[in-house]
Amino acid sequence: MKRSISAIALAAALLMPQSAGADSNAWVAVTDGVSDKIKVYDPVVYNWNTLPAQRWEWKPNAAAGYSSAEIAAWDGAADVKLRDSGFWGGQVMATVSGAGLATVAAYPGGKELWSVVQGGTGTVNLHSIEVLPTGDVATVGSVEGKVRLYGVSHGIATPITYDLPDAHGVHWDDTRDVLWAVGKFTLVGLHVNYVNGVPEFSEFRKVPIPLTNGEIPYGHDVWPVYGNTDRLWIAVNWRVWQYDIAQNSWDDSYVGASVLHDSGQMVKSVGNVPSGQIVYTFPKTGWVTDTVSFTNPTATRPVTGAQIYKARPWIPGYDGTSGTAQDNLALKSSPSSSSTYESSTWGRAKAVDGQSGSVAGSYGFSSGVGKTTNHTEWFATGFTSPQAFNTVVIYPRSDSGYVGAGFPIDFKIQVWNGSAWLDRVTVTGYPQPGNAPQTFSLGTTDWSTAIRIYATKIPKVGPTDYLMQFAEVEVLNQ
Repeated sequence: MKRSISAIALAAALLMPQSAGADSNAWVAVTDGVSDKIKVYDPVVYNWNTLPAQRWEWKPNAAAGYSSAEIAAWDGAADVKLRDSGFWGGQVMATVSGAGLATVAAYPGGKELWSVVQGGTGTVNLHSIEVLPTGDVATVGSVEGKVRLYGVSHGIATPITYDLPDAHGVHWDDTRDVLWAVGKFTLVGLHVNYVNGVPEFSEFRKVPIPLTNGEIPYGHDVWPVYGNTDRLWIAVNWRVWQYDIAQNSWDDSYVGASVLHDSGQMVKSVGNVPSGQIVYTFPKTGWVTDTVSFTNPTATRPVTGAQIYKARPWIPGYDGTSGTAQDNLALKSSPSSSSTYESSTWGRAKAVDGQSGSVAGSYGFSSGVGKTTNHTEWFATGFTSPQAFNTVVIYPRSDSGYVGAGFPIDFKIQVWNGSAWLDRVTVTGYPQPGNAPQTFSLGTTDWSTAIRIYATKIPKVGPTDYLMQFAEVEVLNQ
């Protein structure tokens, strides 16, 4: 279920003291065995025991569409991932429980989209899940020792399997179209092919995990190294490797390796956010901890009384991005502004509705009428979770007689970093455009929950009013 966080609580979050090592460019999801919930936290908030730190939470229930048998097969999550899914028509959350439930749910709404009960800890012991771009779903179970693939895209209920002793982790490599899975001794890459409408596995690669001090590796986790599509994080007993796919080699000398290799740290989950900061968990009692750890730079986020198994960067793309290059993120955003003129033709929402021209019923956005001198206006649009983007496209007003009218003259395009607006584009003296889209590169790829167009000089539209107007805003990662 989605937790509603009030504007007061959000404001409080932005005033919370920040750790020197906190990275604000990606939220972190944890699997908590006390509440049996998946909880998503904002690392920029120092105290994770406060409501402002928590951005979302979920567990299966009847209101979300789950049956009593499915709810009974849930005793907390063994893994969780956020994915962009064209098959499901938006972002989804995929999760598994050792008690047997594997499920895909809409994010952030939490409604059930697909589920199966595979068996409990004694027969399967589910450890990880992945949603493929096709909509198919892969799972791994340590007791069963198999990779399962459900042909969801073809309506196939019976999974195909691949034997992998003590299978613990699974990840889709979108660069190579390979499903990676890690087990007790082995890392394996599998192609998924459909033959006469039936899925089949074929091996892309099968490599032994290096031994550490002669010990059995017990591969536990596989996750992409964001920023390098040739590398995977592979967590095993007493060591965290980076596997170089292109070189077919293992590296334990990367930046941060010495911290992850400290004696006694049997890392259960590992990954990094786009900035390079590493997020990981290692058990304090049994298989769980009450703290999420960070390095490069170092920070910790304890949650009093929690039993955290894994912590995941809450990033929807397989390689650390959000969606494909041309996805218009603004279509799934919530707009706001300093003022607005709302009518059957104008409105905030009409600037993010996908209609790039000014047409009947959707002329676009206009600031409030009645101001007869120049003044400041802003238009912002926010996302439910951090998104990667580097380009903003503003479509001018295009209705007859008013082409380009209301386009700001002096303005900035800004991104939200969790506590302040950062300038990315500064423009002065911008001429009134025609009806062609105006494209602005931010100069870097940002990971943020909001963008803002902040204008300090706007034109007069008509005989008296000074207005900021445009037909549409797009936010892209190109």
